Amino acid sequence: ALKQSGNNEKSEIVLGQLQDIWQSLGVVPSDREVARLQIESCLEDTCARKLKEAKSLKTSTLVEIASLQNTAAAMYSALGLTQSGEIEGKECNLLEQLEQLKKEEKTIRPTFISAVERRAKIAKNAKSLMDDMSLSNEQLPANLTTMVRQNEGQVRALSAITPLKNAPTTDTPRTTTKSKDDSDYV
Repeated sequence: ALKQSGNNEKSEIVLGQLQDIWQSLGVVPSDREVARLQIESCLEDTCARKLKEAKSLKTSTLVEIASLQNTAAAMYSALGLTQSGEIEGKECNLLEQLEQLKKEEKTIRPTFISAVERRAKIAKNAKSLMDDMSLSNEQLPANLTTMVRQNEGQVRALSAITPLKNAPTTDTPRTTTKSKDDSDYV
């Protein structure tokens, strides 16, 4: 790559000029060797630093890709939709894949947030009606009972996927456990 860009030739010219100056000054070969080793060490240090930076970028990119894949999958699943799968079918590098995932997540997020907010509002209204009519959970249809029971934990769990603005909540105590028949539907 250095030869292709002309940097190798520039380096050779600079080193040639340096040697000419050392020659005219009468710098002894041992001092020249020390300088050569310093230049070589500098190049090795720079290469090692750039390698470390590249590895770190690759690791953080892979982590971000995995996180975005999980987030998007959770959103699609909660909405009962299937992901487009565009990214898997394409030959692209990690940074291109990351950008595609960011676009996909950005596209689905408004629909997801809207669905979560609608679900929370329905659960809050159901809870309010239950309270107004002095109904117990057993007197409601099973799906509505489950929704009311899950709402607090579900809003918190889904908030971990995506921050919700002004998400309605119920006045029921917060729980983090689910029964075996609780589902993750939005």
